[in-house]
Amino acid sequence: MDDVDSDEYHAVCEIEKPFAWRNPLVFKHLVSMAKSGRIVVAKSGLRAWRIFDDGRWGVQGLRPVSIRCFLEPCLHNNSVLL
Repeated sequence: MDDVDSDEYHAVCEIEKPFAWRNPLVFKHLVSMAKSGRIVVAKSGLRAWRIFDDGRWGVQGLRPVSIRCFLEPCLHNNSVLL
C-alpha cells in the first residue's frame, strides 16, 4: 500500500505471518515497485525489511542479503534454510 506521508510503498503483513511478503508473486511485485524508484518496506508488527530494486532485502541498519543465501544448503546438517 502507498504511504501517504512519504514516497514509500509498504507491504504490511499479519504478525502471525511475518514473511508473507516473501511469497514469490508478492516479492516480484515489491521488487518491481522498487525498480520504479519507490522505497519499498515490508512490515510486520515492530519488524521491518527494506526491499531493493535488485532483489536484495535487509533489516534497517544491517547489510542487505541476497535471497539466494536462504536457498543454499546448510553445511551443518545438509538441510535447506527457508
